[in-house]
Amino acid sequence: MLKFFKKEEGVALILFALTLPVILGCAALVVDFGVQYGTKVRLQNIAQAAALAAAQDAGADPAAAYQSAVEYLNLNGVEEHEAHIDISQAEGSARVTITKESDYYFARILGFKKADISADAKAVSVGLSSVTGAAPLGILFEDFEYGQKYRLKCGSTSDEYGPGNFGALGLGGGGANTYRENLRYGYTGELKVGDVVDIESGNISGPTSEAIRYRLNQDNRIPPNTFDDHDR
Repeated sequence: MLKFFKKEEGVALILFALTLPVILGCAALVVDFGVQYGTKVRLQNIAQAAALAAAQDAGADPAAAYQSAVEYLNLNGVEEHEAHIDISQAEGSARVTITKESDYYFARILGFKKADISADAKAVSVGLSSVTGAAPLGILFEDFEYGQKYRLKCGSTSDEYGPGNFGALGLGGGGANTYRENLRYGYTGELKVGDVVDIESGNISGPTSEAIRYRLNQDNRIPPNTFDDHDR
C-alpha cells in the first residue's frame, strides 16, 4: 500500500511540473494583457483630450492648434515624438495618433518583451446650432472680434439698443421674475440658430443685479475668480 501511494505522489509531481509552465503562461497573459488594456484606455483618453484642445484653433490658427495638442500630450506624459498630429485648417479638425512602447512583465517567460500600443482620436470644430442654459442677454449683431470686450447689459441712460431695449431678453414668456430666474440658472428651453426671441423691455436693474450677485456667490474658491483673473 505504501508503495502505491509513493507511485501516486510521483505521478502528481510529474503532472504539476508539466502543467506549471501552462499555469504561469496563463497568468502572464492575464496580468500583462490587463496592463496593456489599461495603458490603451489611458492613451485613448489622452488622444481625445489633445484632439479636442487642438480642434478649437484648427480652423483659425493651425500652428496654435498643433501647439495645444503638444501641450496636452506633455502634461499627460506623452512626448511629441510618440504622437502624430494632423491639423486640417480647411476641415477645422485635429487628429492625434499616439504610439507608445510598453514592457511586458510576466510574459517575458514566453518570449514577449515589448509591445507597441496605439490610440487614435479625431475632433472637428463645427458651428453652434442650438444651446440650452442660455443667459437672457443679447447684444447687437456685428462682426465680432476674438478678445474684444462687449457690453451685455446697458444702463437706463443708454439708447444704444433703441427705446426700451437695454439688452435683456424675454425668454420663456418674459416678465421680471422669469428673467431673474433665467439669468440665475440659465434658460431651460432650447434656442436654435435663426430663432427670433422677444426682448425684455425696461431696465429691470433689480432682477439683473440680484441674479448676477447670485452667480458670483456660487464661486466659493479661494481666491475667487475676478474680472481680470478667471478660469471660466
